[in-house]
Amino acid sequence: MNSVIIRDATIFDPMNGLLNETGDIFIDEGRITTSDAMDASDATREINAGGRMTIPGGVFLHFPIPLSPLDFTGNHSPVNSVNSIISAGFTTIVNQGFAPFNSHEAHRWLAKIHNVNKVPIIDLGNFQFFLNFLKNGITNYALETTGIVLDSFKGYGIALLQPGSTLRWKSRQLDASSILKPLPFLGTSVVDLINEAIKLTFGKGQQPGSIMVQTGIEGEPRGFDITSQLLSMVGENEKNSSALGMHSLLLNEGSMLVAGSTKSLVDLPNEIDKVKELMKAHEFSSFFAGIPPLQKEITFVEPGPSSLQSKGDILARVASEGESYRVYFRIKDAGRRLKQEIAWAASIKMFLDLPSDSAERFAFSLKPVLINGPEPVVDIVGSLLSSAYRDSCIEEHVIQLDHDRLIDILGDGEMTLSNFIQATRSVPSMMLGIQDHVGGIGTGQLGDIVILDATPAEWNDALKDPEQLKQILLQPHLLLNQGTITRSNTLERDGGTSGITFLNRVQKNESIHQTVYTNFDKTFLKYYSTHLDSKMVKEGDIPRAFLT
Repeated sequence: MNSVIIRDATIFDPMNGLLNETGDIFIDEGRITTSDAMDASDATREINAGGRMTIPGGVFLHFPIPLSPLDFTGNHSPVNSVNSIISAGFTTIVNQGFAPFNSHEAHRWLAKIHNVNKVPIIDLGNFQFFLNFLKNGITNYALETTGIVLDSFKGYGIALLQPGSTLRWKSRQLDASSILKPLPFLGTSVVDLINEAIKLTFGKGQQPGSIMVQTGIEGEPRGFDITSQLLSMVGENEKNSSALGMHSLLLNEGSMLVAGSTKSLVDLPNEIDKVKELMKAHEFSSFFAGIPPLQKEITFVEPGPSSLQSKGDILARVASEGESYRVYFRIKDAGRRLKQEIAWAASIKMFLDLPSDSAERFAFSLKPVLINGPEPVVDIVGSLLSSAYRDSCIEEHVIQLDHDRLIDILGDGEMTLSNFIQATRSVPSMMLGIQDHVGGIGTGQLGDIVILDATPAEWNDALKDPEQLKQILLQPHLLLNQGTITRSNTLERDGGTSGITFLNRVQKNESIHQTVYTNFDKTFLKYYSTHLDSKMVKEGDIPRAFLT
């Protein structure tokens, strides 16, 4: 692996307290080190940054793995999405959750992605063997199941994505309040399941962890009110936990809570304030906002049951993982387009006005299934960093909202580069507990680095010139993954890297392990007509697996 020295870099790294600091960066065997620990004569490459702005590689929180031809349609291919995300400076992706049954396909697909690190998350939101333990409060059995899942299917953590949505579909419980009602067959509510999952993840004596939760009601009418109730109910468990941590509950997503409540631009500021107050009131939660791009001509493809859906929009309803349904639909009509525009505006405004006491709990994410090139990513980033860029983006892409009023509501505020790095690097890595490896340019962290093609003075000029800023964001001077050059305007690339795949394990409870494993295998055979070991993933099958 390369040993690299980057000379004369202007470093912006909030995690390690470096803001506009000029210095050299030493990377040995893929990780940041010090000048004392590395002999300069051993460096395989020396790069002169020439005073250019140098930032850590980004952490992309919510990337869907395409396990069905319908996951990405038309130009919205996974290859385009990954390349666009990498081009925008993201060097670590977190998948949004794959079912245990799909683990082989998921890891095969992840292995094909180069030049980024991967954080595989396994979705247990509709895995009834696991949910039954949660329902009955048998936390030790649920924890042992989690350990078997992470070890057998090779994941870093678990997600509850729209828990119980299979049963809600079958019983036609599709409104937001359905998460408060007992689910058919299970006899417990989504809120109760999330409550028990928090006990599981942050129980007494356990290490702080993360659980990613998506209820499926975020964009629905009354979604905000029901989410408020959910947080109030689960909050008591979290406050009583001995493992209270800022990366405890990853809740997706703040912007859609606003979009579900906002009827017009007049309501937008008030609805945004309500979400910000909700964040402040529930410090145990970490929110992340998924911002949709605003291309004029676009076909939206979204997973999951939602009030945005109508019969004419459904492309397919696919049986996946036995009894878990995944629904895909196109958003073409004016009402659905309007909701996306409102979600975009809400996300931008929330980041622009982010209070200092919330800055460590709000992470920036995108809607990758909607991205068919780097330009949509750049439009979002540019709209946050520059009011001039934002105004031009509104004029070019926003169709239904009143342009002048929207520009007035969003104001001329701009997100500082430091806060942007915090929201796309520091916070996501701390949410997940991988901050020792990614999110900064500190000693021991991976050599994942972006060198922008601008000095601080050139950057300040570009903030007033949309075309100049777009050029800087579209074409970074250098991108490095573990010290390997993966993108460059001028220098020869080193080739590519497979990236690190972060994995995690739960310590076995020997007294119950065999019982849980045997019953797990029987359940697997019942649902999928195959034994558990036929779907197991071996660590050797994963390029550069890293056990945290």
